[in-house]
Amino acid sequence: MDKTNKQALIRRYSELFDKHKAVFFVRNSGLSVSDSRSIRLQLKVSGVRFLFIKNSLAKIALGSEKALEANKYFAGPLAVAYSNNPLSLSRLLVKICKINDKLNITGGIDTGKIISKDEITILSTMPTQEEIRVIIVSLFNAAALKVVTIFNEPAIRIARVCQSYATKK
Repeated sequence: MDKTNKQALIRRYSELFDKHKAVFFVRNSGLSVSDSRSIRLQLKVSGVRFLFIKNSLAKIALGSEKALEANKYFAGPLAVAYSNNPLSLSRLLVKICKINDKLNITGGIDTGKIISKDEITILSTMPTQEEIRVIIVSLFNAAALKVVTIFNEPAIRIARVCQSYATKK
């Protein structure tokens, strides 16, 4: 590869690392072309991109400080999955890696911070914003129902007492 192609790839990788909130490193150990295509299609449907990278150029694109932190993740054939939604990306990648044993998440970058595989796995278990909204709304509904029950209880008791006197006579 000549120098101009290397510089172009470094620029592309730099833009990729800077532009996207989440960039996760995925080690590829013997993935076939057809498997690679199907994984790319699965990811593309969810708005995630998947790109095989050249490790040495990616380290340069990261910059010296981040490259030192992320150096342990750059070994062997490596791909990056990137998106602006770290939560959905982590969920999707963890699911795909469980299904396909030839892929292994090694680490990544989440909003500019280097994170480990364990942190990505934890991120994949967190509720989405929609799920949090549902939980909050259900908590408000439960609280409102309790308030209504508390206010109605004295009136219900009085009605029961009146009913019992009416049935006695």
